[in-house]
Amino acid sequence: MKKDNNTPIIFVSVIIILIQIVTNTFFYLGRYIYIAFFIYIILNLPYRYKTIPTMLFAFCLGLLIDLASGSLLGLNAGAAVLIGACRLSILEQFSTLDNIERDSRPNIKSLSFVKYFLYISTMTFLFFIAYFLLEAMTFRNLGFTTLRILISGSINTNILLIFGCILQNNS
Repeated sequence: MKKDNNTPIIFVSVIIILIQIVTNTFFYLGRYIYIAFFIYIILNLPYRYKTIPTMLFAFCLGLLIDLASGSLLGLNAGAAVLIGACRLSILEQFSTLDNIERDSRPNIKSLSFVKYFLYISTMTFLFFIAYFLLEAMTFRNLGFTTLRILISGSINTNILLIFGCILQNNS
């Protein structure tokens, strides 16, 4: 039986969290753009992680980002819990049981590029819909909120795809 070595994954996760905190603290990208590197950690969790543990992990990770970056407490946590809750259901839409048994984590090799892109973009847009609606707490400026969702979702989808390609090639 092959031993699963999670040391590189933990190291990459710590680096991503640090990059997220530094980005939130020192770089203001305007009202339209919010960069959420940390959701890659949630999206890259192994298939074997069920919904409730994933939601708890996502909450803790989102709360850590909220506390460390000084943002409104609960925004990242709430949006992260949503994608943690939807992760397995959405993964099942883009993969077969054969892929889930064979590969331990969602990646381009196990899903194909198109399915991986759809998985990443769906989850990213879900995150930003929740994030910006929680931040706005109203539907009054829905056009502005929709624009923020589209811009941030598109930029973050590309960033997370690049992360996926780079980290897959290094593993």
